[in-house]
Amino acid sequence: MTDEKQVAWLVTPKEAPVMGSGGELLGEVRAVLGDDEDNIFHGLAMKPEEGGKLVEVPGARVERITTERVYTSLSQDEVGSLEPYEEDRWFDFEGLEGIFRKRAKWNKDE
Repeated sequence: MTDEKQVAWLVTPKEAPVMGSGGELLGEVRAVLGDDEDNIFHGLAMKPEEGGKLVEVPGARVERITTERVYTSLSQDEVGSLEPYEEDRWFDFEGLEGIFRKRAKWNKDE
């Protein structure tokens, strides 16, 4: 077993397990949602463990990101009520490929 260390949202491990408030596995990270220029973390796109479409985990519900996992304040029962992830609302960070997404037409003053 490795020692988990807390990390910044920009280095969220690819396909990291997403853990619930009771230690249960909720799903897997499929995309990190944020604005790298202003260092604003919006949340995650998660593939639920129970299957189904990707959902958005709000940044306010993410308690800690480590080198191994993402810990949230969500319960298993709350996963079904999360907003669906919509790819057309997000785009890849400029110069970064992979799991990072930025909200299209987001205005930090709104």
